Order: sequence, then C-alpha cells, then structure tokens
Amino acid sequence: MPWRAFLTVLLVAFVLQTAAARQFGIESLDLLLAYALFCALALPTGDARIAAFLVGFAQDLGSGGYGGTSAPIGASAFCFGLTGIAVTWLREWLNTQIWWVRLLVAFLAAVPGQLVLAFYTHWWLSAWRMSAGQTFLHVVTVSMLAALLAVGLTTLPLFLNWDRRRRGRARPRW
Repeated sequence: MPWRAFLTVLLVAFVLQTAAARQFGIESLDLLLAYALFCALALPTGDARIAAFLVGFAQDLGSGGYGGTSAPIGASAFCFGLTGIAVTWLREWLNTQIWWVRLLVAFLAAVPGQLVLAFYTHWWLSAWRMSAGQTFLHVVTVSMLAALLAVGLTTLPLFLNWDRRRRGRARPRW
C-alpha cells in the first residue's frame, strides 16, 4: 500500500471535513467516514483495516470533543476500525464487483459503527441532544451519504478509463 498517498489524501479529507464542511453547513456529509469506507473497499484486507482505524483516529484528533465536551481519543478510531473489519468481512462473502453490492456492503458496515459512536456520545458523554428516532435517522443519512461517496470513488477509474490504459486491452464484462 502506498502509505504516503494514503496520508496525503487523509490530510486533504481532514482539512475539507474540519474546515469546509462546517463552513458550508453540511455536517451530514462525513468525508472521513467515506474515505474509511473507500479504503476498506479498495485495499487488501490487512491494509484496509489499518487504514480505517487511522482515519478514525484522525477523526478523533479533529473532533475537538463531541458537543463541546472534551472526549477521550479513540472512540471514532474504534468505530471506524469496526466498520473496516465489517466491510472486509462482508466483501469476502459478497460479490463486490457490482456497484450496488459495494453500496450495500458499505452502508451495512457503516450503520453499526455510527450507531455505536452515537450511543457512546449520548450515554457516556451526555453530549447528544437528539431523540432516538432522530439519532437513527441521522446515522442512516450519514452512513448512506458516506457509502454513496465511497462507492462513487471506487468506480471513478472505470469512468476515467484508467483501467483500460493500465491493462492495454478492454475490460471483460460479465
């Protein structure tokens, strides 16, 4: 795995998430979760799990605490790591060559991790101010947007014809 490229993209996603997303008021678009899902979908199993954990650790560093409280570092790292493990486990069982299966895998893996993070924020930190229904709707929205962005990034080489250039021949369709 090219770790320098990973860290460069992580830094760009981190700056966009912490600076631009808050300025434009689009907090429901979690770029770091989308990047963790992309890494979990695209990288080999061991690298994918480590990358998801590192993206969660970056989320912890940039959170500044949940809801104004000083949260201990590690909650997002743990939840993103669980999400990475779930994606790599699900992609072994399902055919992730199809875009909607990748979307389903990313969404099904993101929801439990985000629910654990929301419950942690609500009960242990007392910083979550939403009802249970609003929390679930927020988790589903954030997970779906991140999964859509991650799957869009995984199909980007097909749209740009990067795989044809690399192989020198047309890609077979099944």
